Amino acid sequence: MSASFGRLQASVATATQEVTLAAANINFDFTLVKYEAPKEFQPLGELLTWKRKHEAENGRSHITARRLGALFDGVCPNTPNLIKAYGTRVAEVSKQAVDNEPKEYRDSIFSAYTGVDGTSIWAAATSSKTAIHVHMLACMLAEFWGPNEAVSIWEELVAERRKDITIRVERGEYMHIALAAAAQQDILRQDLAVLDASARAWTQTARAVMRVKYTQLKLILKNLDTFVHEKTDVFSGVTEAWKLTLETMEKLVSGIPQEARLGAALLGISAWHIYPDIHVFGVRNVEVQMNDPLVQKGGILSLGCSPSDSHPGVHWSLCLNHFKFYGSSVQREQTLQENHNMVPFRNFHHAVVGAILSKWETSTEDISTGLQVFMSLCSLMSAESPSIAAVLKTTKIAVQECLDDPTTRTFLDYGRRKSQFLSLYGAVTEATEAPVPE
Repeated sequence: MSASFGRLQASVATATQEVTLAAANINFDFTLVKYEAPKEFQPLGELLTWKRKHEAENGRSHITARRLGALFDGVCPNTPNLIKAYGTRVAEVSKQAVDNEPKEYRDSIFSAYTGVDGTSIWAAATSSKTAIHVHMLACMLAEFWGPNEAVSIWEELVAERRKDITIRVERGEYMHIALAAAAQQDILRQDLAVLDASARAWTQTARAVMRVKYTQLKLILKNLDTFVHEKTDVFSGVTEAWKLTLETMEKLVSGIPQEARLGAALLGISAWHIYPDIHVFGVRNVEVQMNDPLVQKGGILSLGCSPSDSHPGVHWSLCLNHFKFYGSSVQREQTLQENHNMVPFRNFHHAVVGAILSKWETSTEDISTGLQVFMSLCSLMSAESPSIAAVLKTTKIAVQECLDDPTTRTFLDYGRRKSQFLSLYGAVTEATEAPVPE
């Protein structure tokens, strides 16, 4: 009897595995499915221009939202209250942004491109609950990282998720057919870049509308020194930070107080613009009353104050495997306190060094040699011209940091790519290229 039962179990397991493997080969088009947006998001659909709404409902943005939603189904916790609160905030921000827009733009030839860019939001809202979570992750990455880093993170997340599903299917694990089929869908890098651009545009709009509360949050960050997540591996680090942020914010908007050891919740507040009251404990205890009606009474975030004179803020360090087409992984660290679209003052010299190397037409392979030559020139010129020795000493230190500290490479490369960021660059170019009098 037991032997027969064992054979029956083996037959069922084999059949299940065969069905799952067959499902993995199904090329199901997820774009055929469309949902009605949750009622909290529906005012956004009325405010979008016809072009953006069509793109969100029928274009590549909708395809990307559907495929990402299907691919990451089951990763995130259920957050009904957070989604309602976020949809309400989206509607509020969109209405105010449209009301503040000059009316003459709406009647111009560019009317299809005016108004708020909520393409990625509407595409997600008409796709699935998981797609909304994916959009919220896109806002987190856009808020924290620059476009190149964010897109490379997305590409690695997609690749690792597909790989994980494939391994589980091959092992014969039970899996929903839709999830197995989702791993077969191609999601192009350019589609991920469009998603990031739309999310980035939205975060900038929300930042302008919620300027007062956003500024309050930034002031709090000056007294903190923490990481979004401790893991530097992209897939595990980002997904765990994503889930932790969703869980924490769901409890906060539900009126459940939370204590944050990591900075994931602060990133969620900054990216989604839902502001709970914040209590900061340290040398001096501070209670910041945000008075956000979307957060129920009792939703208080408690933080430990760990001021750092050298580098305050909320940091995130990741090892990006898809940042470059060729070569090894690239370690990147960013701070939420900073605007990654601007060069921090402490890194200004590094960008200047890059601009000078660009003028020398130094290739990527010869950067180290160029930096060493630069240092030798600084030493030689200091000996020849004592009056500028102090300036050259500072420059030499910056060059040495470019050689020794990998984190300065971002600003060095920025200076090489966009040497015109120096206001005097045009004058310098004109002077150096002017004909020499005979």
